[in-house]
Amino acid sequence: MATLLPITGFSLDRIRFPPDARKFIDAGIPVAIGTDCSPVSYNISMPFAIYLAVRFCGMTVEEAINAATVNAAYSGRPGGEEGNHRAGQGR
Repeated sequence: MATLLPITGFSLDRIRFPPDARKFIDAGIPVAIGTDCSPVSYNISMPFAIYLAVRFCGMTVEEAINAATVNAAYSGRPGGEEGNHRAGQGR
């Protein structure tokens, strides 16, 4: 799972975004999108990360939403749990 942080490029004012999103997706590698919550960039807006991924990383809206939800949930659950934000709840 490749995890991209498009807000990082925006926050560093370099207007450089992860260019490999399209390459990963075309190669069949799942992509996750995350926000950047760090001392350099405190931005936890997932809609903004999705916007940047669509606008600057070559992803479709569907790919970006999938990367920010299902793929992100799956990447945080090693061991083969299903990829959704409700994995493990109610068990």
